[in-house]
Amino acid sequence: MINADFDFEVKKMQKDCADYLDSVTFFSVLSESLFERGIKVEIEHDFNVTGKTNSPVNPDFAIIENNGIIDILEHKASMSSPRNALSEIRKAHSNYSRLDYNGSPCTPKITILYPLNDKDVIDEIRGETPPEISLCSFDSKSDDGIITFNLEGDICCKKAKELINGNSIRFRATKYSNYKYIRHNAPTVYNAIIVWGLLYSFLDVRSARTNQQEVSRKVLIERGENYYQPWIRNNKQIRTDRINDGLQFLAKIKFIKVIDGDTILVLLNRGTKAGDLTDYFIRKYVEDKLQQTQRKSKRYKKGEKVLEEEPSLDQWL
Repeated sequence: MINADFDFEVKKMQKDCADYLDSVTFFSVLSESLFERGIKVEIEHDFNVTGKTNSPVNPDFAIIENNGIIDILEHKASMSSPRNALSEIRKAHSNYSRLDYNGSPCTPKITILYPLNDKDVIDEIRGETPPEISLCSFDSKSDDGIITFNLEGDICCKKAKELINGNSIRFRATKYSNYKYIRHNAPTVYNAIIVWGLLYSFLDVRSARTNQQEVSRKVLIERGENYYQPWIRNNKQIRTDRINDGLQFLAKIKFIKVIDGDTILVLLNRGTKAGDLTDYFIRKYVEDKLQQTQRKSKRYKKGEKVLEEEPSLDQWL
């Protein structure tokens, strides 16, 4: 049972990391393609639902024409099951059907962009989705540099419709290598890979001999912000919470040691001995997750009160 749980969780985390990276590529490629065609689009922007002032929603792509929102393109990295897919589609319909833009109410057309691999899932719920919703499958192949769309339904913006109605967008992945994050939170393992790459960039002649390098956490954040410039709505890609999440995990698996509140000792040889870092990080993450679950289960059986343990950087700093 443990091995089955372990394998399941490893595959799930592998997919979560791959889905996040694919989403970053998708957002960067589609947003640039829309901009190139002169389409005004707000990406992950906060809008108020008409009649509600304190509950903003942030659709993935909101297309603006004539001082109003005419289309919402909502990207889904995966549709894991018919029940999940139907819930996500109905949620998008509920959230985005009536939005305010510059004080004026809008009723945009909503299109769900979903992976072609999940077409079987969508086929099972076609009769249950709101009739106002359009569907559009996409097949993203980063290695080949192409995203192919197949629109089922209609889109108000003619230029956007021409872009995704049975057409393909070609791109070079290297062009978008500076894009690592969208607004949605990334998996811990994903953050750890980005942070480890930043830490390794401090390597110099002395640390190459000793396999150790002291790094200031403040300088680490500054370098990350310089490497990965803000892009969507000028939002920072490298945020303190993402750096802290990665550092906490790296400390837990002993890739770094925290000397004080700002100084981090990077154990450079750990990375050279681990092999495939992504695979290694995922396995260590899953091991820790399952061990925590087992410890909680044992304490429950003993009748002990178990509080949820929220990870905090304080335990490392």
